Amino acid sequence: MWSDETKINRFRSDGKDQVWIDKENRQDSRRIKQIVKFRGGNLMIWSCMRWEGVGYATRIEGKMNAQLYTDILGDELLKSLEWFNQNEEDVYFQ
Repeated sequence: MWSDETKINRFRSDGKDQVWIDKENRQDSRRIKQIVKFRGGNLMIWSCMRWEGVGYATRIEGKMNAQLYTDILGDELLKSLEWFNQNEEDVYFQ
């Protein structure tokens, strides 16, 4: 079983956007990018997966630390093992 966490941005990427626009087409509406103050927020989630499918997922509030990670493993990972009808002793966790 594997696990991973990811951040999903509501608007835009965290990276820089670069584009070349010639002077004649500068005002073309297809080339104007909308902006949102304060980036519009994001969602951080953790989930696990096996060959048979995806396990439970959870939203991560704030920063991930050791206590939060062990809480997630104790809740969502164990629920996922139960969902897949697997014993803890029979699973390799990556």
